Amino acid sequence: EYFVEFEDGSSDSYMANIIAESIYSQVDDEGKDHLLVEELIDHCKTDAALSLQDCWVASKNGDQKIRKTTKGWMFLIRWRDGRSNWILLK
Repeated sequence: EYFVEFEDGSSDSYMANIIAESIYSQVDDEGKDHLLVEELIDHCKTDAALSLQDCWVASKNGDQKIRKTTKGWMFLIRWRDGRSNWILLK
């Protein structure tokens, strides 16, 4: 029997097999977990984001094209499990 304390401060006792079942139910066959997005809450850019002046690049024929990149941008994500965190795009 194990004493488990949850993030909200509540606690309870559980047997090892119940804890193991809970862990295994949260991962796939390779042991990886998958977080599902509930909502995109906010976004922002860091100093690493390209400015409007720096986002243009010359193509092979000399034409100016906009460089497509997500570098320096961040999203605030709310996950289906209720947690939220900032994700830096690359």
